[in-house]
Amino acid sequence: MTNDTVEGTYVLEEWHVGDEILRPPAVDGRFVLRDGVVTTILKNWSQQASKLSGAAYGRYTLDTSGFSYNYEDATVVTETPSETTVSYKLIFEGARFFTVSRKADGVHLRRAEGEIEFFFAAELLTYSEQGKVLRIWRRV
Repeated sequence: MTNDTVEGTYVLEEWHVGDEILRPPAVDGRFVLRDGVVTTILKNWSQQASKLSGAAYGRYTLDTSGFSYNYEDATVVTETPSETTVSYKLIFEGARFFTVSRKADGVHLRRAEGEIEFFFAAELLTYSEQGKVLRIWRRV
């Protein structure tokens, strides 16, 4: 079943920034898809001059016809040596819709706009945009 392959809790393993691959403890995060609720928590403290912590939650739907999700609330805190700023701006507005395809290697959720893909393999989730891997998560 697709839901069993997709739904779960994931821990951030890698955050790709340009040619650099950041790993814990410089970065950390959780991504949760469970019972129609999506939660994303990210921390990037790799640069002492600008530390970033963010959390967002919302809703998702997943069935054989597709996957969609949207965030309802978000908080992003940026810390620099001179100040701390807080933003409540959503990561994106509205819902994002994806096609679902189950293949031998796992489940692919694809969105043509932005070339966004979530690829759920046995124990890993890979998130890509425009053909470039941005984050790799491990199921816990």
